[in-house]
Amino acid sequence: MSVAPSNPAGVRVEDLPEQVWPRQEIVDGSLHVTPLASAGHQDIVGRLYAALLSAAPPGLRVLPGVNILRRSDTDRLLIPDVAVVEAAALLGDPVNLAPDVVYLVAEVISPSSRATDLFLKRELYAEWGVGSYWVLDPDARAVHRYGTRPIEGSWLADVDLDVWPEV
Repeated sequence: MSVAPSNPAGVRVEDLPEQVWPRQEIVDGSLHVTPLASAGHQDIVGRLYAALLSAAPPGLRVLPGVNILRRSDTDRLLIPDVAVVEAAALLGDPVNLAPDVVYLVAEVISPSSRATDLFLKRELYAEWGVGSYWVLDPDARAVHRYGTRPIEGSWLADVDLDVWPEV
């Protein structure tokens, strides 16, 4: 006798507990669990958040660690280190935001996230139509900018990306 899977689509958002640790993302029904990043990582995230917050125009909001959910046959839930979203998307205080309200996402590379941040998430955000994806590499002290949104001539060109802590 065989037993049909109770959830043939894999892990769905509804399957996740409401706790905030560890970080839980879903890609095509597979659960990706990572611990919170190091203090140095969080320092860079905080500095990037502050830099984006000081440059963002009215109508956009800067958020740390927000859920971005794309529903399909299998859920895809990503939690970038920092996201810039349309302010109107925050009405009603949603738990998850759709990719079409996301202006920019940014990740700070950790040793365990390098491949995911540089390849998998870059492909997913491009597929979802997110216009800007920034990956900050603390080892190289470099910001890799991907996406179709122009930077020159926009407020993004004014973001102070000197977010690296003093050594």
